[in-house]
Amino acid sequence: AKLGALAEYHQGAGRGSRHLVYITWSTGIGGGVIIDGQLFSGAHGSAGELGHMIIDPDGPLDACGQRGCLEVFAGGNNLARQTGEPAAQLFEAAEAGDLEALAIVKRAAGYMGIGLINVTNLFDPDVIVIGGGISSSWKLVGPYLEAALKGSPFIGAARRPALRKAR
Repeated sequence: AKLGALAEYHQGAGRGSRHLVYITWSTGIGGGVIIDGQLFSGAHGSAGELGHMIIDPDGPLDACGQRGCLEVFAGGNNLARQTGEPAAQLFEAAEAGDLEALAIVKRAAGYMGIGLINVTNLFDPDVIVIGGGISSSWKLVGPYLEAALKGSPFIGAARRPALRKAR
């Protein structure tokens, strides 16, 4: 994810930004953070573990040992565990109009939207770039993510980051 952040910052969807958060949304959820043009790794090299931000402290137990992580609600492995089918098939079914699959995807995207609000409030990026396998369903999930950011009364238009699919 850190390499993804650097790649998107230098050559991809984040070109021209100074403050970027890259989120890989696939089997799990990870991230990379660029602050003032530099990769931020934190004191112990673990900055960007966005999948393990707690969304609901009373939520399900994640493999990391915490309860209610973003990854347990929206990560591809956890979605597959919940539905009994690979996440790629779930997203394909949702795109094809399967209402049950669409409800699950919409719920996962809603949780990811909460994560984006938290990321925006924490890092104040100019750009958030979403990559990983689930980004191949951008036409499906992108509008939900945009709506989450636009729906936050605290994140006004002047400080709302651009939201882009990874290149």
